[in-house]
Amino acid sequence: MANAEKSEEIQGGRGRIDGFEAARAAVLPELLAIAPFDGWTGGSLERAASDAGVDSSAVKAAFPGGIADAFRYWSDQLDGEM
Repeated sequence: MANAEKSEEIQGGRGRIDGFEAARAAVLPELLAIAPFDGWTGGSLERAASDAGVDSSAVKAAFPGGIADAFRYWSDQLDGEM
């Protein structure tokens, strides 16, 4: 499956039940602490996962489109708070 297709799967991810919500929720705060300094990059996502104690394979499954899916997940979380 192409990354664009995988990214579409996560769009509107609020309430999505796929077994990786805990990984997303753990990684996001770490990523938000890193991104202002290191940018929204794949390396930042990997570091955030490590800092959160989340296995890299779980992060790849949680964010199949990489940093774009992480950013989209954050946006979905903010939308849900409105």
